[in-house]
Amino acid sequence: MDNSRHVDRRTVNDLKPLEVVVLAVFPSLALVGIVGFLSWYWLRRREIDLAALGTDEQAARLLGESLGQAFVSAEVIEEVMTAFARMNSPTKRTLAMSIAGLIAQHSTDHWETLGPKILGVVRGLSAPLAGNPPAGSGGPPPLDKGDSTFFDPRRAN
Repeated sequence: MDNSRHVDRRTVNDLKPLEVVVLAVFPSLALVGIVGFLSWYWLRRREIDLAALGTDEQAARLLGESLGQAFVSAEVIEEVMTAFARMNSPTKRTLAMSIAGLIAQHSTDHWETLGPKILGVVRGLSAPLAGNPPAGSGGPPPLDKGDSTFFDPRRAN
């Protein structure tokens, strides 16, 4: 009589097809779940960060992110940011969205043509419109929030 114990050892070759599928699927699902959670967390954090910013800050962030993706010279970026700092809020948002769209749709084969296009957008938005008097030229003064003619729906009652 043999006193040694018989240990049943299974190898990979002994696995049934269903067991192989389970061994492959469950870790894959766990990995997909982790990646999904991390991407949701990153997007949610970015959404919260953007919600905390004012409209000018959101426009500046969009403009900075867009210019960071483009291969343009430092002089172009300097001119864009100088013009951006001088613009009013609606024009800042327009400039940021225009440049973001221009960079998103620009062919990566022709980066050298992007700088002049960006400067054209900036100069076009910086120029005073025909028929609108430049600031300080005797036109009607802008409304101040402390002015009694400024309508605030929260104060209407």
